[in-house]
This record gives sequence, C-alpha cells and structure tokens, in this order.
Amino acid sequence: PPPPPPPPQPQPTLDNQRYVKSAPPYSFCDVGSGAGRIVLSASALWGSELWKVCRGVEVASALAELADEALKQAHASKILKCRVDLQHASWDDADLEDVDLAFAYSTAYETNGDGELEQFATSMARKLKLGAVLVTVDHPLKLGDGAFRELETRHGAGVYGAPGLGADVYIYERTCPAG
Repeated sequence: PPPPPPPPQPQPTLDNQRYVKSAPPYSFCDVGSGAGRIVLSASALWGSELWKVCRGVEVASALAELADEALKQAHASKILKCRVDLQHASWDDADLEDVDLAFAYSTAYETNGDGELEQFATSMARKLKLGAVLVTVDHPLKLGDGAFRELETRHGAGVYGAPGLGADVYIYERTCPAG
C-alpha cells in the first residue's frame, strides 16, 4: 500500500486578533520594522482576509533600504496578499493614525529607570487611535496617564508562544485621548 499522507500542518493564527474590537480587515504596523520581515510575513501569511495594509516604520536608513529591497523581491515573487507600506521615518513622524494593531520588538528602545517604555508610550498615545492594540516585547509601557490599558502580559512566553524563548510580551489597548 502507499505510505500514509503527511499529517496536516498547523495554519498560522493571530492570537492577538481577539483584542481588536473592529472587524477585519485590520491595519497592522510593525514600529521599528528593521528589514521588514514581520511586515512582509504578515502580508504573505494572512493577506487581505485579515489586513487592509501591513505597514513597517523604520528610522535606520540601512535597515529601511534592506526592507525596500525585500519588498521589491516579495512583489516580484508575488507572495504578498495585501498592500504593504514601508515608511522610513521615526515613530513620531510615521503615519499611524489608522493602525488597529501595532507591534514593537522593543529590545533596543530607550527605557526609564524602571525598565519601562516611557517616551515610546507618550509617542504612541499621540499617534494611535482609540481602541488600537499595541504589543511590545521585552519592555512594558510606562502607564499612569490613562492612555493605555494593559490587556495581558505573557512572561517568558516568547513572541510566538513557544516555551523557552524567554521574551516577555505585553498587550495594551489605546484607551483615552492624549493629554
């Protein structure tokens, strides 16, 4: 007899989708997107069923140029399933007003004496719309002014929920107008 078929492969999921209050498709942004891997992967994996746009914001010129080249290659190979927008800008200058879900792998971001993302929290409070979800990795936001509400913290869970990765994940909702 022929060999049995391989087991079905798990489909990618977006666990944080349960926090976004509007219906898909959503606007996604990786703030500090580097070479664009997360942005391009989000478009290729989930496409227009989940995303209106996948956006990346990167301030470092060398990384932004790598992202632009990767975007050209992704277009040429036809793997993208929704619009991708890459911005070479600081997070203060970026277009984030329509973002439903923002992600920041914040390992290298400046923190205050308590290890919190104070400057980043202030900037995101000015830029993100009410109800937007913000996910940070490694460092929590500085809370206290009511601009964000913590939805969940996963200590040591890692970005992809894999055990042993050692990263902390913080999930917030944008809750009130910036002061």
